[in-house]
Amino acid sequence: MDKIGGDKQIPGEAAQTSLIVKCDVCGQQLNRRHLSSHKRLSHGKNNKSPVSIGDEAKAVETILALYLQLSTKSRNNVVKRLASLS
Repeated sequence: MDKIGGDKQIPGEAAQTSLIVKCDVCGQQLNRRHLSSHKRLSHGKNNKSPVSIGDEAKAVETILALYLQLSTKSRNNVVKRLASLS
């Protein structure tokens, strides 16, 4: 039976359920046939993927090095802005 918006089944083929798989980027469990669109929409070029611990430590070191290059006034502004985020 074919309803509007329903799936058509080809005679002789058994209905197959799609496997549940894990996204290798974020670990979210998804239906296999939705994985490629999930990756494209959630982890595309403009989206930030989760950062590894090593990358995060490197980022903190870079931020601290840049912070030390600022004037005292700019450092105070940075501290105030960071405090307002928490």
